[in-house]
Amino acid sequence: MIIIVLLVLGTILLCLFSDSDKIITYEKPNTIKVYADENSSDADNLKEVHLANVYVVDGELYEEIINESKEVELALLAKTLQEIKEGKINLTLTVEPQLGLIQAVEISKNDPNYIYAVAEYLPFRTETVYTSYIPKEVLSGANCSNLYDQIDTDLQNANYCNLDSDCETLPLAGPYIEFGCYHYINKEENSSRFYDRMNYYSAECGDVIDLCRQSPEPRCVDKECVEAE
Repeated sequence: MIIIVLLVLGTILLCLFSDSDKIITYEKPNTIKVYADENSSDADNLKEVHLANVYVVDGELYEEIINESKEVELALLAKTLQEIKEGKINLTLTVEPQLGLIQAVEISKNDPNYIYAVAEYLPFRTETVYTSYIPKEVLSGANCSNLYDQIDTDLQNANYCNLDSDCETLPLAGPYIEFGCYHYINKEENSSRFYDRMNYYSAECGDVIDLCRQSPEPRCVDKECVEAE
């Protein structure tokens, strides 16, 4: 009888933990994977180890140590993250607003590109993983295509106006290049929501090629935002 009870309890716990794993997968925050040289004293050894993860949640940073044996590298990572957390440096992101023009743009904590600016500042090779919009396991090639079409349609539907002052430019390029260099939308639309969705698409489905010129100012013509001549 005791054995049967234990088996039943084990089955219930297994189901609970399985559901918990699914929830974590859905809610996992933005992650920067940090890598270090396996042997920094050997220039011929190009192998790397996964040093740590840095999670970016609402502009705040949380680190998780993966390889505790790399004490020197971990000390450097901790020092760098502390500089960011204490606001000792202004984070910038390298962009190419037009072909051949490279600029460093200052990024604030509430900017959708903050995670990329953090990754760029860290003195290690990094890999940015965006997983907070749609569960990664559902993305097949067909789903990527559907997601692209949904975002593109929503961008088109967000372009409406009555006056020039209703129009706002949504700069793209960089990790959002597959959706164009820029889009015009109504200023009441939630631009951060578009960036969040495109961040996810670009991280999981997109190939980034930045060949954009600087986006021109918009104006309102026949209730639609267009390029101002």
